[in-house]
This record gives sequence, structure tokens and C-alpha cells, in this order.
Amino acid sequence: MKYRFFFFTIIFSLLLTILSVAQNDSITTDDNFFDVRDKPSHRFKLGGAGGFTPRYLFLNTKDLNIFLAKGKAGQLSNKGILMYGGEGYGYIMFLKNIRMGGMGASGTVTTENLLREFQLDISYGGFFVGYVQPIAPRFDIALDVTLGGGEMNLRLWRTNNSKVVWDDIWTHFGDSLYSENKYSQQIDGEFYTYQISLNIEYAILEWLGMRVGAGYVGMTSPEWKLDAKNKIVGFPSSISGKGISLNFGIFAGFFGD
Repeated sequence: MKYRFFFFTIIFSLLLTILSVAQNDSITTDDNFFDVRDKPSHRFKLGGAGGFTPRYLFLNTKDLNIFLAKGKAGQLSNKGILMYGGEGYGYIMFLKNIRMGGMGASGTVTTENLLREFQLDISYGGFFVGYVQPIAPRFDIALDVTLGGGEMNLRLWRTNNSKVVWDDIWTHFGDSLYSENKYSQQIDGEFYTYQISLNIEYAILEWLGMRVGAGYVGMTSPEWKLDAKNKIVGFPSSISGKGISLNFGIFAGFFGD
């Protein structure tokens, strides 16, 4: 699900950005338009852009750390997960200062303790609609609402750190009585996501812009499975991919108005 969803999101975003910039190149304006555009209330956003948008997602790790402690694994930090991603958007010409686009992001954090390793992977993406309010030349405030989907994977390993012989792997695999102090399991969760973010955006050049913003990522209707097969019952609702996010970005495109 994750890679297919990200693929279509990125392709959609790129196409939307290209079409928006191309549409802007075909627009001809007269002097009267530029006479009033300096007033924020009269400015009309044009074009589109795409770029690199890393972010920090602050999850509630308190309850997850309780279970990690029971398993004698290392604890997760509450400093947030660094996620890398991208975003693309284009303005809708018949709705003033309204834009549409797509985004995706993913991040990983790991812990190790007493030959036990834990890894948390989280990723999500979606399509968004936003309203942009120009407040000064090159300077805007944007409110974006995103709907999409995502995944959260919890991976657990326990090992004795010894070398493994290739032939022994298959011998032990076929031996129903074989038991060793090695352990590996993966818990996978799929869910729908929504995100509300407020961003401050500045066009450094006509084709280059930057952003800083904050928002909230929500998660609904999660479905958890063990090793992608067995459905998990009684999964704690407090362990999820929702939380406050801080995002940053650098974009290339056309920031006309």
C-alpha cells in the first residue's frame, strides 16, 4: 500500500505542478492587474511548485515505552521523529488563492539494548486543498487540509550475535522441534490520516521559495497485523501515528501573483 500510494501521490503532484506553471506561462495580463496586485486583498496567486519538505513528528511514546521496558528493549525519545518527504501543488485559476496538491513523508527511529533491537517506521501521504492569504509582497500565510493514508511498522529483533550458516537456516526452518534464542517479529498498521497545517511561506526568488509551519496529524480506523498475516486484537489505541508536526520546506516553481 505504502509505495503504491506514494507513487501515485508524487506523480499527481508533479503533473499538477507542471500544468500550473505551464498555465501561468500562457496567461497574459495588462497593466491594470499589476496596479492593484500590491494590495494583499487584491492579489491573486498563480502558478505552482514542488519541493523537499522534511518535518518532525512528535508522537506520544509513553505507553509504547512501557511495553519496550517489559521486553527489556531501549526506550524511545520524546524529541520527535525526523521524517523526509516531498510536496507539489498548483493553484486553481477559477478559485482565488486556492491550491491543490499532494504530499508524502516517512521516517524511522531505532533503539538497541541487551541484544534487543526495536525499530519504528512511519509513513503517510495524501492529497490536500489549501487557502493562501498574501500579506505582503513575496510573503504568504497558508492553511492546508490533507486527507490520505499511511502505515506504521513496529519491528522487534532478539539475537545472540553469532554467525549464521546458510544451510542451517533451512535445516532449522523444517525442524518443528528446533528452538533458539533468536526472535524476529513485525507489527504492521495501516490507517487513514488527516492533517491540518498552518504555514508561513516566502518567495526568495520568482522561482524559489521556502516554508516553515506547524500542524496536527490525525489517524483513524487503524488495522494491525502480526507479520502481515494475523490480525491483532486489543492493540492499545494510545500507540498510533498521530501527533503535532513541525515542517520545513524549500520549493522550486513559479510563485507569481
